[in-house]
Amino acid sequence: YLDCHDDTLNRRFIVTRRKHPLDDNSNTLKSAIAAERLILEPLQVLADHYIDTTDTQSNGLRQLLQQIFAAQGRLPVVTVLSFSYKVGVPLDADLVFDVRFLRNPHYVADLQQLTGLHQEVAAFVKADANFTGFMGILYNFLNFLLPQYHKEGKSYLTIAIGCTGGRHRSVTVAADLQQWLLHQGWNTHLIHREI
Repeated sequence: YLDCHDDTLNRRFIVTRRKHPLDDNSNTLKSAIAAERLILEPLQVLADHYIDTTDTQSNGLRQLLQQIFAAQGRLPVVTVLSFSYKVGVPLDADLVFDVRFLRNPHYVADLQQLTGLHQEVAAFVKADANFTGFMGILYNFLNFLLPQYHKEGKSYLTIAIGCTGGRHRSVTVAADLQQWLLHQGWNTHLIHREI
């Protein structure tokens, strides 16, 4: 049961410019709040949890609710998404990494029609001198960052990996990243937007 002091509730209605559901224009906001309290009084007695939000910010309330309902224990779902910069950066991406610095298999005739899911393409991309260093830095960065998002209560996170066409380098990197995340114990799934 969520509650707060009358003055705080009054201020919240004024700040959000919302009309109280029991305000029929013949009452004041104060009398509408009082009428609501009378209606909800039987529910307050039945509540398992009573939370006074008078001095609580929205982030603090979220954390409190997560503690009560044990959502804090659930790991966020991490989506790894490969994409093409030609098509555009995914609007729902939380983190975007550009792997166009890696050698492009598109310019190798035998690899051009394949994707990063093919062993030959993956081997070509991973043979780039920068691949291992980049992946190590990415893993270290995510080792720091993902627990911070989890602590903040983030439920979903999208990590987008982009290259020019979204079929070779980004696919290989995204597939490796998703396997690493699974190995680390994160809830994850993989989407290759362009294939």
